[in-house]
Amino acid sequence: MRTSTYFFLATLLFAAPAARGEFRGDEVRPRSFDYNDEYFLNVFSYRQRLTHRWAWGNAASPRWRWFWGDTALGYDVTAGSLRSDELYLRQQAIVRLPWSNHVTGEYRFVEDEDYDSRYRRNEVEVLVRLFRPAYALPLLDTLGRTPLPDGLFFGGQGLLDAEKEHADIGWVLGWRGEWLGLRLDLVQVDYWYNQKNKVGGEYEREPLTFRAKAGALLLEGDLELLAWFQDDLPTTLRLPQDSLTFRYRKQEAGVAARWQVSPGVRADVQAAVERTRKRRRSPDPLANDDLDREALQVFAAAEVDVAPLLGERSSRPNDVVLFGLHGHVLDEETAGLAVGLPGGSTGAPDVTHRRGEVYAEVGYVLGLPTFNDDYQLGLRAQTQNGFLSLRDVRPDEGKHTVSQRFLSKIGLGLELLFRDGLGSAFFQFTFRVDRATFGGGNAQVMMRF
Repeated sequence: MRTSTYFFLATLLFAAPAARGEFRGDEVRPRSFDYNDEYFLNVFSYRQRLTHRWAWGNAASPRWRWFWGDTALGYDVTAGSLRSDELYLRQQAIVRLPWSNHVTGEYRFVEDEDYDSRYRRNEVEVLVRLFRPAYALPLLDTLGRTPLPDGLFFGGQGLLDAEKEHADIGWVLGWRGEWLGLRLDLVQVDYWYNQKNKVGGEYEREPLTFRAKAGALLLEGDLELLAWFQDDLPTTLRLPQDSLTFRYRKQEAGVAARWQVSPGVRADVQAAVERTRKRRRSPDPLANDDLDREALQVFAAAEVDVAPLLGERSSRPNDVVLFGLHGHVLDEETAGLAVGLPGGSTGAPDVTHRRGEVYAEVGYVLGLPTFNDDYQLGLRAQTQNGFLSLRDVRPDEGKHTVSQRFLSKIGLGLELLFRDGLGSAFFQFTFRVDRATFGGGNAQVMMRF
């Protein structure tokens, strides 16, 4: 599928929150883990449900939604089994504090994975906030939450790393009012690399990341729209020790909508599109490969509150009916140089990996009696079902796999809410129906303060 088609689709769909990962350096090496047929189905089944994702952005209250008020003090983690020796792990922590009535400081920890690698980041940010409306709360009175409306804000950010060559320095400029917000980031990646690195490497074209994010709050706060774009500008890195030249470019874009349709009815639709181009060149033909990647992901979710089946015995005011949809397209082509070698080898292996998949989800959260009034319990049952079309071609290995499969999972888990909803936990076991095997377990914990 052509890149222009992906971006056209992205404009028609609602998309994912802004990406965090600018060029990290690990993109130089091939991905260290493979995507088996059930990888994205597992990730989808481990994804936090809509209520908990919104809670991280405090979306239950129109005054404290994402662009206007994401979590200021909190920790969030999702972990789930992918294989016997691999774990899907996504965690984030944030501490945002007002230093004065014009300055806020923020620390963010992120552990996540993308198509290139699994990674960790420690980020700091300092923002100066000016021209806030006279009726806005003083910053020193916003401890534990995001001030609103902000007016004009600007400042700097950085990536903390003990190796100086990996340190990033960034600049921030934005505006946030009562219903419209805009933020621009410019990140100078690996700021000291050419002077400080230990391997003799040198950027001929230094990595630079540009990010733009815009949000709107409409219908008296019941509808939030978000659009974002990130461009990792062309990068050229030379590594003399490996006789390697590496070129890189990545672009991502998306839009998103979150809608409080009516009391007890919430909808969230997201989509994201990515294009990556990587090229490695070395005198050693076995080290040469070109990678072209195009990817599109679409998520949709909706939740409807219904009367509790257990009535007054339920620890929750409502049971919840869950709906979800996940569509994913990934097209990766890795081509080695056709250089003749002894024994008839033709250089680095050619690999074509293409997959398209779509899964639908339905579930129910049954409120249970509680052992303590400070805790709310719920039993969540859900199932994901869909189809996968997979093409994996590796001529050097004699592998040519083309398959279309129906995949199905069911899951049963326990939800726990505490601290008046500021904390939540979820523990689940899943079963692969189409293979009649254990489908993995996962756990989620979110704590806000």
